[in-house]
Amino acid sequence: MQENDPSYLEEVPPKDWERTPISVKKLVEKMGQRIEILEKQQAELLLVQQQLLEKVNKTSKNSSSPPSTDPPGIEKKQPKQKSRTSGEF
Repeated sequence: MQENDPSYLEEVPPKDWERTPISVKKLVEKMGQRIEILEKQQAELLLVQQQLLEKVNKTSKNSSSPPSTDPPGIEKKQPKQKSRTSGEF
């Protein structure tokens, strides 16, 4: 365990760490490194997820893309109905 790593120092008092067997120290160090890697991967995945959600939720109504690029199931504007005039009956 690194002595300058404050998170480790907060969790394990120095006296306890000194009495910890070397094999356990190595395991704890590996676990700490693995946690750091997994946290970085999680942050990257959350960023990608957010980007994908924004892309999926983008339609012609909230972007400059044409309506023909909207995914299926998006309500299309109903064509305007011609108003009747009094002479059309």
